[in-house]
Amino acid sequence: MPSLLFLHILTLFVLLVQANVEKVVFIAQPSIPILDIHPTLDDLDVLSLHPHHLQEPASLPVSFSAPDNSSWYLLENLRIGQRFEVRVCWPATYPTKIDVDVLSISEVLQVPELIQSLVLYSENRDYSCIVQEPVPELKHTSKHFLRIQASPEYISPDTELMLKPYPVPVDIILDPYLLNILPASLVPTGVYICVTGLLSWFVAKKAYSILSPRSESTKPHVD
Repeated sequence: MPSLLFLHILTLFVLLVQANVEKVVFIAQPSIPILDIHPTLDDLDVLSLHPHHLQEPASLPVSFSAPDNSSWYLLENLRIGQRFEVRVCWPATYPTKIDVDVLSISEVLQVPELIQSLVLYSENRDYSCIVQEPVPELKHTSKHFLRIQASPEYISPDTELMLKPYPVPVDIILDPYLLNILPASLVPTGVYICVTGLLSWFVAKKAYSILSPRSESTKPHVD
């Protein structure tokens, strides 16, 4: 039985190491209104994540030769001052270097290279794959851009593969922090650990109370 339990635990660890994770933690800052900009956010029409849509599966393009291979997303309806974490998870079977950056709207609009990269991604995106419903903008919330850069980390004798590597399947996750202390996704784990710890304490206390009288009764009496 102990050996079987050990195998189950080992299997869990094997499943855990089958994926890579890259993340960034940030605090939502107030958005600075910028007038008379082109293209507008509506014109760009990039996919978004928000408190009611926290996870987005995607397929990131990668390239050995492209100078800029960025994918862009919009993080919106974020409560100002709240801490968030963005995680990008992908299979270990795709050796890839992924960099994740969260940028304010003003930061992107002030750098021509970033604007060019954003517009290029918007123009080349396949809009037939995924369609999102419009997100109503909430008052007193913040918007940020999420930039993900992916580059392959392998060498293959397959010339065609080197010229056109396979896209990398990823899961993009927006994880809000509770009280700016703990990611919401870790709350179930924290509750499980606390409950398990309390149960273990009660079981140990009960076992001690049962075994303690027996040990006292087995002690030799000294006349």
